[in-house]
Amino acid sequence: MNMISTKNEHKPPKTVCGNNTKPQAVTSTKTVTVIGAANAIGNHIPTFYIFPGKWWCDELMEGAAPGSHGGIAESGFVNRDLFERYLKGHFINHVGLVKGTDNPTTLILYDGHKSHVSLTLTDWA
Repeated sequence: MNMISTKNEHKPPKTVCGNNTKPQAVTSTKTVTVIGAANAIGNHIPTFYIFPGKWWCDELMEGAAPGSHGGIAESGFVNRDLFERYLKGHFINHVGLVKGTDNPTTLILYDGHKSHVSLTLTDWA
């Protein structure tokens, strides 16, 4: 009979800390928010992740698809600042939109979540 452990076990390969400090593992049992984008013909851009926490750690992106990026929010949910960062940086870089050039019209459809509504984004669009 196989026993399944219900205990979270995380053993990082290397831990750096002082002799009198207990090492902390970068592990989360909380939900990670994912922002994805695709078009009608099936093209997509790399994922944008939002991790719960207070400090960014590059190891959070280990194993992510090339071109993926992310951010941190205490709640782990998207907020206005992160959504702006996603649109103004990640999204426009991957779809090839350049301010001040004659780009084709781009229609962005998204839900009505309050983090997606801001005067700054409306002016930017």
